[in-house]
Amino acid sequence: MLRFFKLYGEFIKIYLRSRLEYKQAFFIEILSNFVLISMFYVGISALFSNFDSINGWTYYEVMFLYTLNLFCASVSGLFFWGPMLSLEGLVQSGQYDSFLTKPMHPLLHLISRHFQHTYIGWIIPIPFVFAVCISHLSITWSLFKIVMFISSILGGILINSSVFLSGGALSFRIVKTAKLLFLLQRPNDSFRSFIDFPVSIYNKFIQIFLVFILPYAFINYFPSRYFLEKADDGMFHPLFNFGTPIVGIVLFLSAVFIWNKASRHYTSTGS
Repeated sequence: MLRFFKLYGEFIKIYLRSRLEYKQAFFIEILSNFVLISMFYVGISALFSNFDSINGWTYYEVMFLYTLNLFCASVSGLFFWGPMLSLEGLVQSGQYDSFLTKPMHPLLHLISRHFQHTYIGWIIPIPFVFAVCISHLSITWSLFKIVMFISSILGGILINSSVFLSGGALSFRIVKTAKLLFLLQRPNDSFRSFIDFPVSIYNKFIQIFLVFILPYAFINYFPSRYFLEKADDGMFHPLFNFGTPIVGIVLFLSAVFIWNKASRHYTSTGS
């Protein structure tokens, strides 16, 4: 695995050098994504110009919640969006056959071939927004909370990555999965956009869906409920606030298992 990380690091260097041959296009892609995410922040600000709070969540609490979601999605998108989106075409054309002949696990090989640099535009505003939110929130930091914050972010990244992997693995069965990935992960009109706001604002069916079926709520809602010391909403046990790292590990390992099982049943559709 250490060898893979070294190889992947070299790949990113090569990828960036090749992209920077066309500097204007490279930076315009990043800038356009930065503007897109900035507009979402403006939208939240506009919403709170008419409301003091949403179901007891204030402006800076919702911004904290949204930014936590955005950061986890951005990091996982850097590494998994490109590979999983391209897999449909590779399977459909039969080019995925070449991944099976290399002395590297096909999944690792696929990941090492892609890096979605456009997500850098999503990440740029995040440190600033986090800093502003934390400065306006009464979070009493301790060593345990710092560890929980880091582990919750890692868990959230794993949850997002597991969705990418599971969605991509379906390419081996139904070939066309790009629309499904957009439905699951696109920033403004996907299932993931449900957690841009507190899960508690939705009806019980949607809450259960976002906790037990597509557990996006563990990415930001439960960690935020802990860090912001929000009162128990009566729907889910307070221990759920600490579940993100465990859920992330379990889902990611399950996604890798699903990938391996699906890829073993792959049959070329190429000619």
